[in-house]
Amino acid sequence: MAKKSARLLPSGKKLASSLLGCLYVYLVCQAALAKGLGPGATVFWAALWAIPGYFVILYLLGNRVLLEFKRGSRWE
Repeated sequence: MAKKSARLLPSGKKLASSLLGCLYVYLVCQAALAKGLGPGATVFWAALWAIPGYFVILYLLGNRVLLEFKRGSRWE
């Protein structure tokens, strides 16, 4: 059973959606730094946009892990 659910390499779609999400977070963080705000405001602004945006990207690209978590089937 463990062999079925554990894979060394993620599928191409899962990897691509995660990488695209990470690229989005990186760009949001760079934009936050470019605003020239203080450290606290920079972190707040970046988190405000990066966290929900990352999950929206995973959802839109059909990341299986996120969709299973949403359905709750992963914890049954």
